Amino acid sequence: AYARVVGPILADGLVLKVNGKVVPLALKSHRVTLTDSLRCEFEFTAPLDTSDLAEHLIQLTDTNFDNAPGKLDWSLAVAGLTTLQHTAPSAALKARAPIDQLPGDRARLRFVA
Repeated sequence: AYARVVGPILADGLVLKVNGKVVPLALKSHRVTLTDSLRCEFEFTAPLDTSDLAEHLIQLTDTNFDNAPGKLDWSLAVAGLTTLQHTAPSAALKARAPIDQLPGDRARLRFVA
């Protein structure tokens, strides 16, 4: 129940821009697992017009829980499109413990393009 309620709230805090224009996200699915801590995985979708062959700049910034430590693992996939350039947090940055983060790491963890 938690993931179903919080998913749409999280979608509101995700800023997806396509060519500089904000595109709303919707919760498509969620999965919750409990091991040593609660893990929530969310899949969000957005309507994208890919009918033209022009290059598109797609950017996603997470503004949820800006000042709270936590583990984020972003990926960006756009069906039917070829990625020419990709910016995402490195594996080393994703693996870094919150206490060991360097200045700017939090912002880098919250952005993919």
